Amino acid sequence: PLAVRHFYRRYKRYEEQFFQAIGWVLKQSWYVTTESCHSMEPALTHFEKAKEYLHHYICDEAGHYKFMEQVFQEIGLKKEDFTVGDATKWLLASHKRTATLSPLAFSAMLNIFEAAYYEGLDPISRVVKMSSKPHAAQGYDLHYKINQEHRHCDVPVVLASYLAPQSLSHALLTLCLF
Repeated sequence: PLAVRHFYRRYKRYEEQFFQAIGWVLKQSWYVTTESCHSMEPALTHFEKAKEYLHHYICDEAGHYKFMEQVFQEIGLKKEDFTVGDATKWLLASHKRTATLSPLAFSAMLNIFEAAYYEGLDPISRVVKMSSKPHAAQGYDLHYKINQEHRHCDVPVVLASYLAPQSLSHALLTLCLF
């Protein structure tokens, strides 16, 4: 009994730390899904050839932050208790800037947000499902399902198909951004 109580206290402490770490990751996901549509809007003006496709994609992305809010609620955390990292803020600001500078860089940068197709589950969902609150992964699962069903992983390639041939210097500039 004493060993079991000791194990349980230790496990509980580690799980609290685990959920705090997940909460920070979740806050970054929430921020990205909250700000992504706004950061893509300049591309509607500066990437005229793909305007209709971009508009559809931006509309499809709207509201994805609600899935992250669902995870916060299911875990029992408040998003206000976590900060958005400087790197996350920089990433979204950079994405917005590429939307005005370069359709090629903008299209390439979407790969950061729309990861390649995974088999099975979202990686964060897999980890959360190993916790004492596996149901909390549902928000990630729903977000993943929509992204897969709507083939968001293909968006960068589709956008690139709207581009004219690019100069070597412009392609190198895009590569240097990454």
